[in-house]
Amino acid sequence: MISGILGISPELFEAADIDGANGWQKFKYVTLPNLKSIMLFTLVTSMIGGMTMFDIPYMIGGQGGIKSHIRTVSVYIFEMSFTGGKLYNRASAASMLMFVLIAILAAVIFFLLRDKDEIKQHKIEKAQTKAFKKQLKEEKAKGGVQ
Repeated sequence: MISGILGISPELFEAADIDGANGWQKFKYVTLPNLKSIMLFTLVTSMIGGMTMFDIPYMIGGQGGIKSHIRTVSVYIFEMSFTGGKLYNRASAASMLMFVLIAILAAVIFFLLRDKDEIKQHKIEKAQTKAFKKQLKEEKAKGGVQ
């Protein structure tokens, strides 16, 4: 995050100063929009890392009989498939559920951090294109355009 902040051009902050922006406005309108892609990457990779954490709970709980309150999904998958009863079906089902949950949460993060101004601009351009096509169709119907 710090490297992302340092990567923002100082000229943007100078322009905000000239326009009379205070500290909060600079943060909201200059810093946050320029950090969206970095925040997106950081949030998604941190979420995936947290949900697939294996080593810390496994080391804390010991190699045999990990306590249920520190068991993560990854440890559960390991226990089901490589220790005990060799329940590969449960382990694969838990793996698929973890994958689906990570995909849904990543989609939510992508949705929350999407560029709303770009979506508005796309809708405006689409409406203009539709109106232009309608106008051409009307002129063609009148015989004005060949």
